[in-house]
Amino acid sequence: AVLYNTLGHCRGHWDMFPLRDYYPKVERCSWNVPEYYELLRRAIRWGLGAGA
Repeated sequence: AVLYNTLGHCRGHWDMFPLRDYYPKVERCSWNVPEYYELLRRAIRWGLGAGA
């Protein structure tokens, strides 16, 4: 079996180069949502064989 859970995308001040020299807002996206942490916990438990 395969579990595919992508890590959340983030954007920092310097991640828009060469489009912009500086991006004013740090965006954490899914890392700000409690549901994402629950998905990570379930994926880790599943990977360790502890079930969901």
